[in-house]
Amino acid sequence: MKKLLLIIGIITTLISCGQDVERDIEKEKIERKQKIVNDFIKDTKVIDYDSCEYLLSDPGSSHTTFTHKGNCKFCEYRKLNK
Repeated sequence: MKKLLLIIGIITTLISCGQDVERDIEKEKIERKQKIVNDFIKDTKVIDYDSCEYLLSDPGSSHTTFTHKGNCKFCEYRKLNK
């Protein structure tokens, strides 16, 4: 009987430890993704060019991107006033 309780206690402990590790791994993944998003937002600027808004991200680096904003206020104005 004592051995059975000991085995049940060990199994319970191992199962609960595994869940903590999984939660920690998931939390680290979320924090890593959030850091990537924050870095992108910090390095992104909105530029008005040729009557439209564009996103300029990470200017001056080898992987600078320049793309139309998509919800540009000028394009929205044109759509509404057709």
